[in-house]
Amino acid sequence: RRRSLARYSGTQPVLVVKVTDVNGLAVAGSAQHISNKIFGTNGDVETMKSQFASCSRNALNIVANRYGENNDDIVKKLSAPGVLEVTIPVSLHNSMTVVRSAVHLEVRKKLGLTIP
Repeated sequence: RRRSLARYSGTQPVLVVKVTDVNGLAVAGSAQHISNKIFGTNGDVETMKSQFASCSRNALNIVANRYGENNDDIVKKLSAPGVLEVTIPVSLHNSMTVVRSAVHLEVRKKLGLTIP
């Protein structure tokens, strides 16, 4: 039996959202550090970007700061290339549904856009 793997290729924009909860709880690292770990913006060579490229035989290229027609407005609101920071008015210890809804709301408010 063969696995059915998703097939993605081309250039895909990625927006990373660093979330801080109502109690100040957040993943460690600055937005610049996260950007470097995901995209290699400060020279890191073992990144999510490099691994997606490697696993796809360079068919998939994830990029920061290419967000279509609203690109300039979005990029101005980022803390580092590809990284948006938001603070949510709930604890990260809530259910995933509550946290996800709060994050979506804050991203929409900060960017002024509708997101999926």
